[in-house]
Amino acid sequence: MPPKNPMMGRVTERQVSAGLLTAHGLRSAGTRPSRRARTSPPGSPTRLRRRMMAETPHHPGQSGPVESPWPTADSDRRTFLSLASTAAMAGGLVASYGMLAAMAGQFLYPSQRRKLAWVFVTEADRLKAGEALRYQIPNGQTVTIARRATGSGEESFLALSSICPHLGCQVHWEGPNNRFVCPCHNGIFDPDGKAVAGPPAEAGQALSNYPLRVENGLLFIEVPLERLE
Repeated sequence: MPPKNPMMGRVTERQVSAGLLTAHGLRSAGTRPSRRARTSPPGSPTRLRRRMMAETPHHPGQSGPVESPWPTADSDRRTFLSLASTAAMAGGLVASYGMLAAMAGQFLYPSQRRKLAWVFVTEADRLKAGEALRYQIPNGQTVTIARRATGSGEESFLALSSICPHLGCQVHWEGPNNRFVCPCHNGIFDPDGKAVAGPPAEAGQALSNYPLRVENGLLFIEVPLERLE
């Protein structure tokens, strides 16, 4: 029986791990593959699966179904209800602010909600050029109506509040001087009611003006119907 080649029985593990010898070659060489030789070579499906299992994070104590990253029907419904509630609140705030703005507008601009009417004053020919009369309108205020020209149209007349805007004194018409005068602080107003001298002029104030109209020789004034409280 021929002697065995001593080199055939000395297969190193380095040769096995390098893939130089297969299991069949080892059997042919008369030696059994070692435990390390039976290890799956790098890149094999078995080693890849083991590596993936080792790298998968494990959370001790966690059990039950894993929460899905995709929105569910319940989450969509909650989101919709939240958005609907927010929209309703925003709509309510807008409506409230709209009502407040409307109320503030009526308070700041009362002329927009007043009921106005044309009221008969007198026959136009009863007033001569340079003359004036006092007329109390339905809301209780006194108006000074003067004729400043001889024409027959409403442009020859003017109607101004007889209350000075400075301190509330009564003004009167000076026909010869074609002006309104406040005796309290010597306030002077031109025929259009604009202050030209005295404290009212320094404050840039003016007398309130009322529209007039002449129809068939009759003089009418447009005034608010509400009485003062």
